[in-house]
Amino acid sequence: RQIIQNNWLPDPHWFAQSLFSYNIAAIIANLGVNAIALRLLTTVIGIIGLIFFLLFTRNWFNKQVALIATLLMATNTTMIIASQIINPIILIITLQLLILYLITLAFREKKVWLFLSTGLFSLFGMLISPLFVVTGILIFFVSLIMISKNKKVFSLYKFELFALILPIFIGLCALLYYERFQFSYLVGLMNPGTIAGFYLNIGKNIPISLSRPGQH
Repeated sequence: RQIIQNNWLPDPHWFAQSLFSYNIAAIIANLGVNAIALRLLTTVIGIIGLIFFLLFTRNWFNKQVALIATLLMATNTTMIIASQIINPIILIITLQLLILYLITLAFREKKVWLFLSTGLFSLFGMLISPLFVVTGILIFFVSLIMISKNKKVFSLYKFELFALILPIFIGLCALLYYERFQFSYLVGLMNPGTIAGFYLNIGKNIPISLSRPGQH
């Protein structure tokens, strides 16, 4: 409602979550505060995430393993609950699965546009939630450690890695600039207590999800 009343002008304080916030605002502007429509949005995003997960696992394993892994992913408690609540967490999961799929194709096909696409989607992720930035940093360091074991990668994919890193670097600079007054909040997200709190909240939702209608 604040976004709509502000004539859809961007607010620096919403920079790190503007993409998800504007999606919610667009639904409210057209349908009002419709809980079903808002939950349907996250459910569809969750289904899309499962498709990317299937494609990703299919690229590494055979079709049977990919189908079984996707079934386990689809029935995972975190995935089920995250697909029901009006929260950007499911969009973060889906986008990261897309990025993993794209980066797999990028290294196998050695195409610059695939590396650039991965970087651009990472840039979009920074506009969803600060949590994407935190998890993205962790994935970056793990990837860096893996690549460092085969240093030839840096020379073989020199231009491709530049195309990947450039959008991410631009996005991080913009994020730090617009969120400079909330830097302590971003650092606070790296506190393990924040992540633990999220999963404790999921744990509280499990009995509700398993209960029969009318018991809510």
